[in-house]
Amino acid sequence: MLKLLVLVLLVTVPIVSCKKRKKTFDSGEKKPLDVDVKGLQDGLDSLVQGLESLETMFGVVEEAGDLECGYVCKNGKKPRKNPHHKPRSNGCGSFGLLIDTRDVPEMTRCCDKHDICYDTCGNKRQDCDDKFKTCLDNMCEELSRTLSADQNEGCQMTSQLMYAGTMGLGCKSYKEAQKRACICDEDNDWLDKKPIKSSKAFGDL
Repeated sequence: MLKLLVLVLLVTVPIVSCKKRKKTFDSGEKKPLDVDVKGLQDGLDSLVQGLESLETMFGVVEEAGDLECGYVCKNGKKPRKNPHHKPRSNGCGSFGLLIDTRDVPEMTRCCDKHDICYDTCGNKRQDCDDKFKTCLDNMCEELSRTLSADQNEGCQMTSQLMYAGTMGLGCKSYKEAQKRACICDEDNDWLDKKPIKSSKAFGDL
């Protein structure tokens, strides 16, 4: 599955590492996202070399996404909220690999909301993933007002790949986030567990 994440990054990184145009805008007007179309094509070529087609990748992701992914206590009881835990985010990325979205703050906000949703006890993974997709779709729709056709297509592709990566790789991150956010009655050591301060604790989100 880590290989799948790397393939997703091959396409996503060139897009989200783009630079904003130098053109000036009115204070109330959004600056467009300057998508590197050549970088997008190079990324797609790399992806195709590893898979028979782009549809193959999404087929694998959809199959993984259909698997049930939930968090329950060992005794079968419903976990309860850890009063010492505060939901947090580590930005866009997973398994210690971060995607540079500094030039696309709208995408960073979507990732932050998704991380916090995973990191809140009792939230269902599917609900978090659905909200993430909606956030990404809304981002592209908002930016489309100032994007060219090619740039808008690049935004849509990035959105799809970000969501695909979450569907294919998010279960482990979700369960680990829920373990930090929740308490199971049999886990007495969790009752007095203090919040984890190290950012490394979120390396798998």
